[in-house]
Amino acid sequence: METIKIETYVNNLSEYHIKYEQSINECFAKLISFGFHKTPSRHAYGPVSRDYIMIHFVDQGEGEVVCGDTRYHVTKGSCFAFFPDQTYRYISNEVNPWVYYYIGFYSNKPLEILKNLGFRENKITRQFKCNDVAISIIKSLCSEMGKPTEYYKQLSCLYDILHNLTADLKINDLSGTERGSTRISEKDCAYIVSGLINHNFMEDLNIASLASDLGISPGYLGVVFKKNFGVSIYKYLMERRISVAKELLRVTDKSVKKIAYEVGYADPLYFSKIFRKYTGLTPSKFRARQSDL
Repeated sequence: METIKIETYVNNLSEYHIKYEQSINECFAKLISFGFHKTPSRHAYGPVSRDYIMIHFVDQGEGEVVCGDTRYHVTKGSCFAFFPDQTYRYISNEVNPWVYYYIGFYSNKPLEILKNLGFRENKITRQFKCNDVAISIIKSLCSEMGKPTEYYKQLSCLYDILHNLTADLKINDLSGTERGSTRISEKDCAYIVSGLINHNFMEDLNIASLASDLGISPGYLGVVFKKNFGVSIYKYLMERRISVAKELLRVTDKSVKKIAYEVGYADPLYFSKIFRKYTGLTPSKFRARQSDL
């Protein structure tokens, strides 16, 4: 896949332009399916094959994937991919059955895109340092099942996952060793954290743990994040929560207490305090002002 990148600088500060000249045969991905399954003991699925790519992310437990004559033991923190038209089956562990999240998508160049994601037809499993990020993205999609969620939002979630899988290869090489020779870039570190916040803002986020997975200290991650986004991780999280709260206040009749819980605040009074700090209004006054517009 050849891509020509043209960069133009003017005064090195006042302007910056990038243009990609891409072939009409460029890879693309189209979202097909997503979901999760909390499996019972020894639950078996397959044999089955599909005409699109399926990637599963193991959140809890363990199980076995059978593809052809090869058996793979898969545990929490791992993911596995099925190639189009590949026949497979999988079985959850008897003692510790798995919970997995999955996403399915079509690509015009499936072998190329799966290779770029770190998979091979004879190696369909891999460790994924940012497994929790992918799971949180799929959780956010599942939480909107039955709602008229905009397709482009769902598609952006797919590309977020694909980006995190490719960025993660800079931490782990394809042979599954503990650490590859190339460190993940500062920009990728920042964008992985922003993706986690954007899709998992309502939960308690363990940034220290994520920093450890990325191979850097929490303090340095904070510096890198601010360098790329112009604000601290804490402020980015607060702004994301307030942005969602404002939208819920505009378009729903949910109580302030319920909205506080939905955006990650167990204490509605503290939520109101933070909301007022960022907007200059209490949640109730903000809603009243919107209804007057």
